[in-house]
Amino acid sequence: MSRRRLFSQVQDNDDNDIDQEVTVKSALPLSKTKAQLVNGQPVSGEDYLLMVRDQASKCATTAIAKGPPPAIKKTSLPPSFSFFQESETPEFLLPDPIWQQKYAESFKSYQLYMQNNKPKKENTKLPSNWRTYYYDNKEPDQEQLDTIAHCTQQNIITLLRNYKNWLTEMTYGEALWISTLLIYLDPVMVAQHVSVLRELARKCIKIRNEKQVHDDNVIRLNMIITIIAKVFGQADMI
Repeated sequence: MSRRRLFSQVQDNDDNDIDQEVTVKSALPLSKTKAQLVNGQPVSGEDYLLMVRDQASKCATTAIAKGPPPAIKKTSLPPSFSFFQESETPEFLLPDPIWQQKYAESFKSYQLYMQNNKPKKENTKLPSNWRTYYYDNKEPDQEQLDTIAHCTQQNIITLLRNYKNWLTEMTYGEALWISTLLIYLDPVMVAQHVSVLRELARKCIKIRNEKQVHDDNVIRLNMIITIIAKVFGQADMI
């Protein structure tokens, strides 16, 4: 004989014959069998208990949940979605985590300073063809870089999106232009703007992972990847 407690009842089951009628004893003896209700509300604690028992008797029998499903077999994405999968980065191309942290902290400090102390806008003329302007100035001076300070946030996002398409390497000039764009980019962004940064980081990762030696290009690529990952909160891009 087994005994189970069901809320306010104690139920005795015959273990030898589950089809036999069970004996149910009330854990709290009651003086009546039907609740007295006024405007749908029980008038006493005993009536409340009877009301709850009546509601419980109309509920479906409790079922035992099935066990966890079998492990899902991991499969590769189809070719049409392969752009979501970055290739594994060789160990010798990865930056040192301590360097990444210190570089990100330095960039944040410099970014805050430059955003609070933008160069004056006197006689500043923004170029009409940015790509020509960028690549005609392969090693831009500070005055040329200062033009970015007077761009709107939408212009900066558009230029970063364009760089994702323009990049084939990461030259000294390209690294200067991109890092300057990131300096003047507002850290508070909508999802579409974050997506642009992630696409740029993916492009940098793709170029880096194709390298056979750890050269200056790799260092500059790691700088941009680190800024996006550590400063703009996209840590999974590292």
